[in-house]
Amino acid sequence: MLRRPATTLSITAEDIAAYEDRRAREAMLRERQALIQAQQQQQQQRILQQQQQQQQQQQQQQQQQQQQQLPSSSPQRQQQPYDPDISAEEYAEYEAHQAELLRRQGEMMRAQQQQQAPGQRLGQPGRGAAVMQTTPTPGDGGRGGRTREDRIGVGRRGR
Repeated sequence: MLRRPATTLSITAEDIAAYEDRRAREAMLRERQALIQAQQQQQQQRILQQQQQQQQQQQQQQQQQQQQQLPSSSPQRQQQPYDPDISAEEYAEYEAHQAELLRRQGEMMRAQQQQQAPGQRLGQPGRGAAVMQTTPTPGDGGRGGRTREDRIGVGRRGR
């Protein structure tokens, strides 16, 4: 049985250049994807901030409406004429009832704010979120500015 000589593989400069080109393309693709992700995160954060601002404006408007309604009820209480038939005990009871209503209304407002607060905290980024917003460094992929011909060595080795 005849044995054939071992096959030798030679890696040419073109092979090395093609490998480096492929690696450079992959690195550029990764950098581009990282940049796109960072932009998407920034856009999502802007949307969240806008939503939070809208919620705050709505809450402020609700509070202003409630505050406008509260003073309108208090002058009515003050405008009631003094009735000599009402005893001091009945008047004290009336005042206690009004104070209880105001206290309950305040509790309801606080409960509403507490129910809305956890929803606002869900999407907010933590302190480490700023670290993720990095941009890739511009350049030639870390190859020192060598062209494909320079890496291959076309015309220099006297083929």
